[in-house]
Amino acid sequence: MGSGSSLGPKAYEKKSKLAHVRGNGSSYRGAHEWLTSRITATLSVLPSIYVIVSIILGCASSYESFQMWLGNPFNGSMIILALITLCWHGALGVITVINDYVHSNGINFTLTLLVKAFFSLIVLISSLSILKVML
Repeated sequence: MGSGSSLGPKAYEKKSKLAHVRGNGSSYRGAHEWLTSRITATLSVLPSIYVIVSIILGCASSYESFQMWLGNPFNGSMIILALITLCWHGALGVITVINDYVHSNGINFTLTLLVKAFFSLIVLISSLSILKVML
């Protein structure tokens, strides 16, 4: 391991410090993932707060009142927007953990694909359900 092979500790020393800082972190695009995570977190704040507050204040009394509230196109679109941004943010977080701790390329790729499929399925099924109630 100490011979300087690509698997040993000397592999890090072969790269210049500038090359290491330019994005060759654990996931090879750490700055992009960090920025995307912050953007999705910021985008999810307003729709989430709107949905939570309006449900607590207005329509949590009965199922019928919730259906009427959800029938409003603005309310339904806010829930869908919150769903999309929260699921995107959640998927980014799980994928970051996978990239940091799973070192086998094949397993990493498979798990990343499964996470993206899972969160996409959640958004698709939830959005279709919300649209069905809205229409």
